[in-house]
Order: sequence, then structure tokens, then C-alpha cells
Amino acid sequence: MQSESVQAIKNGIYSFQTITRYVPGWTFCYVFLTAISALISPVQIYVLENLVDSVVSAWNVQHIFWWGTLLIAVILLRSGFSFVKGLVMTMLTRDFRRGQIPVTLRKFRQIEYACFENSSKQDLLNKISENPQSEILSVFVQMLSIISAVISTAGVELLLFRASFLLGIVSIVTMLPMFLLEGKAANKETKLRWTMTTDIRKRYYLQQLFVDKDALQEIKLFDAKDLLIDRSEALTKKINTEMKDTLKQVIRLSSGSSMAAFIFTGAALFVLSFALLKGNITFGVFVSLVTALTSFYGTIRGTVGAVATFLRLSAKIKYYQDFLALPERMDPLHGDEKETADPATIQFDHVSFRYPGSEKDVLHDVSFTIFPEQRIAFVGQNGAGKTTIIKLLLGLYVPTRGKIYIGGMDSTELSDEKRQKLFSVIFQDYQNYELTLRENIAFGNIEKLRCDDALFKAMKDAGIEDLPTKYDQGFDQHLGRIFEDGVNLSGGQWQRAALARAYLADASFIIMDEPTAALDPIAESEMYTQFAAILKNRGAIMISHRLASAKMAEKIFVMENGRITEEGCHDELLKKGGAYAEMWEKQSSWYTERKMTV
Repeated sequence: MQSESVQAIKNGIYSFQTITRYVPGWTFCYVFLTAISALISPVQIYVLENLVDSVVSAWNVQHIFWWGTLLIAVILLRSGFSFVKGLVMTMLTRDFRRGQIPVTLRKFRQIEYACFENSSKQDLLNKISENPQSEILSVFVQMLSIISAVISTAGVELLLFRASFLLGIVSIVTMLPMFLLEGKAANKETKLRWTMTTDIRKRYYLQQLFVDKDALQEIKLFDAKDLLIDRSEALTKKINTEMKDTLKQVIRLSSGSSMAAFIFTGAALFVLSFALLKGNITFGVFVSLVTALTSFYGTIRGTVGAVATFLRLSAKIKYYQDFLALPERMDPLHGDEKETADPATIQFDHVSFRYPGSEKDVLHDVSFTIFPEQRIAFVGQNGAGKTTIIKLLLGLYVPTRGKIYIGGMDSTELSDEKRQKLFSVIFQDYQNYELTLRENIAFGNIEKLRCDDALFKAMKDAGIEDLPTKYDQGFDQHLGRIFEDGVNLSGGQWQRAALARAYLADASFIIMDEPTAALDPIAESEMYTQFAAILKNRGAIMISHRLASAKMAEKIFVMENGRITEEGCHDELLKKGGAYAEMWEKQSSWYTERKMTV
């Protein structure tokens, strides 16, 4: 617990330093206002004490007017400070987000690709993507709330000790069990919130299945709704039971704290009354301290709650620090980059590769050359290493051994900007962007976002040229279900939108990593024929374990267990009678339209 508290304090200091780095002026302004606001409570008690004494003792009009005016000023000052603090926090939050969000996004962009394929790193990235700026701000605010409460409590304690040393001791003795009991109650609530998170997420997933169009079709078809409802209700019952049990414990602990507060209040009234009767304190001191006692318990509960929240949120700061410590890939400076021939020749020179954390190579001594405007196909069974070649070519990984040259230049010296001009990719798991039709296509070449002719040509090449005229909003029609006026495309239309993105890019090579895996073999063959007509002046690199792409390729590389075992054109490989010929013999019937009889 001690180490957790120390780490929490370090995380709080880190959040303060991080915010100060981006908005030093607003930060120190907010800290100053918080400190002054904390001192107002004991000052108000002291002013009230003198006002009452002025009224009771001598009816000195001048003193009454002075202390009365001062009390009103303190009350107005408290209200004014609260309002100004809110404004300052709004400005601080705005400027901090403006400065820090680009840093987080840049970090996401620079993280080594291996982190996205590592399960533990992926969990960390999921936590960070939620909203790290809010976590940092919340820890900062909670830390200042604790400091403010401590200052206010210390000020009241000093007034209690000034009135009576015994009263000060009694307040501390009763305050400690109150703090401990409330702390345990807050800790149980925090633990419950953490333990329930997984069950709540599971229940949410089950409930979302009933509003997902694709999932709902299968649920109805297989009559699985009762099973899913039962599982959801079981999770709800478990969550409610845990909440009920924890609530009982929290009530018991809070009752103990309330009892300590009751004892303290009774003891304080007794001590103050006795001191007043003995003439040890004035009536003003008595009234002001009794008034302070009414909010003293609430201040302690608020402090404990702030500490519990601070401990819970500060743990998330560690996630952000771990996120910033993730390894980054190096992007060469544009000024130092050598020019490559465009379009470029691609050469793999004895390349071997193993994934981080693995002891086994997935590519073994791979060498080949791809010339500008050449159409190449990599074929082989799943796991042969085809997609790994693409990841290396795109710079997502660096070869373990060997070199990759693009236009005679080491690929590790190639900037992201240059690589984007060389390669456009159509992945098997393409993304459906629930944005406008224009943005969906223009992501292939953002410079053409407002170039309707270029967008239309890319969509025509992909076979979806009817979409802009089909909807009233044209290219600005929202896609998906996020927007009220959004329309949901069919699976085939989404796929063709991904193709249009690739066509829009002015890249030397278009890489197709099994983009037609969801199509039936005949439709796949027809689409590759369409590719051949469109990609007349570009190179093409096609990846597939099915051979529809092979016939249109000028050269085919057959991969087995991370090695290139055969290479040549379609007819040459058939004559060899090797692995390719065997695969073709098994698959050739897929691409022939004929009636099937059973």
C-alpha cells in the first residue's frame, strides 16, 4: 500500500509537470487560485468570530461594520474564486488538449508496428486510446483538491487548538478513525468498479449483438437469442450481487465513520461549552467553531473521496508513461534522403526475418527482383510468408538479416512520404470509414479530396461510379450508421470503395494482399481481370493462396515455409510440374463456371 501511495504521488507530480510543460501560465494560475480558496475557510471562521464578539461585547458600530463588511467580502471572494477557477480550468483544458493531443497522435504514428501485434502492448494501446489527456487532467485536479482540503483542515485545526488544546487533540483522535473507515469504504468501491469492469464489458458485448445487423441475422437463424439473453441476465445478476454485497460493507464502514463524527461533534460541543462557561473562549469563538464543525465532517469525507479517486486515476498515468516509452521506428529526415528512381526497382537481397520475441525465422534467405511496371504474384499456402514480405516492403518491420533495396537505396533510409508515393495497398481486412463518400475514397490521396473528377474516375475503375449520383448529397453523403443521414453500403460496395482508394493513389506499385478473399473464386478471377485492365502503367504485387491472380502476373513466386521454391510465369510453372502445378490442378475447377450436380 505504501509503495502504491508513493507511486501515486510520483504520478501526480508527473501529471503536474506534463500540464505545466504545455500550459504553464494557466497551470500556475489554477494552483494559486486553489491555494487561496483553501485559506478562505479558516479566514472566514476567524472573521465570523470577531464579528460575533463585536456584536456581543461592546456594540462597537465601527467594529461591527468593519468585520461585517469583511465577512461579506470573504463570502463574495469565495464565490468569485470558484467562478474564476472554473474559467481557468476551461482554458487550461482547452490549451492542454490542443498541445498534447498532437503529441499522442504522433506517438501512435511512430510506434514500431510490432507493438500492434503484441497482445500486452495492444492492451496498453487500447487503454491509452480512450483519453489520456482527461486522465492527466483528472489526476492533477484531484491532487490539488487533496492539497486544498488538507490546507483547509489544517487551518480549522489551528483554530481548534487556539480555542482549546484538548479540543484539538480530540479532533485529531476522532478524525483518524473517520479517515480510515471512509478510506476503506472508498477502497472497496474502487475495487468493485475495477472487478466489475470485465463483466460489464461482457454484458455490453452481448447486448450489442442484438443491435448489430449481421450478428442479429445469425442469432435469429440459429435461435440463439435465449442463450444470449440468459448469459446477459446471469452477468447482470452477478454484477447486482457484487454491488449489493459491497454496498452493505460500505454502509457499515460509513456508519462507523458517522458514529465517530457524532462522538467528535458531541465532545467538541461539550468542550466548547465548558470553555465558554469558564470564560476561556469568547462567544464569537464558540459560534464560529460550532459553525465550522457542521462542515468539518463533510470536508474529511470529501478528502477521503479525493484520495481514493486520486489513487485510482493515478494508476492510469503509469499506462501513459509506458505508452510514451514504447519503441519508435526511425523515419529518415527528408533533407538527408537520397532520391530514388521513380518508378523504382525492388530488390530483396538474401532477406531473412523473424518476428520480435520469436525464435524461429518466418523468411529464410529470400532473394528476388521486381522491375518497374511489372506484375508479380506471390502464391502459397497460409503461413508461407507472403504477407510478411509485404510488411517488410512497407517498412513495418526491418529484416533480421539481408537487405531490401528500392531504386538502389536501402529501404531503411526511405522516408514514409517517399514510401507512400511508391506503394498503395489493398488489404484483406480493409477499413470501412464511417465518414463521407468523398473522404472514404480520398484517403488514398488526400491531396485530391476536392478533385471530384479524380474521385469519380477511381470509383469508376472500382465499379461504384453510381454511388455519387445515387444519393442527394453526392460525394458528401455520409456512410455507415454513426450519422443520422448515413447510408450503409453492402459488403461488396465497401470492398470496392477500398479498391477505389488504392486506384486514387499515384503510386508506382499497387499491392493487393488477398483483397478478394471474401469473394467466390469466379468473382475473384473476374476482379483480377479488371485489375489487369486498370493497372496498365503501374506495377502490381499480388498476394494470394488462391491462383486467380497468377495467370495475369508476368512472374510468379511460389512460397513454402518462408522460402521461394519456384519462380516463373504461369505456363512455365505448369510445365515444371512442381508445387504450383499441383496447386493449379486442385484449384482450376474453381474458376470454371459449370453446373454442379449432387
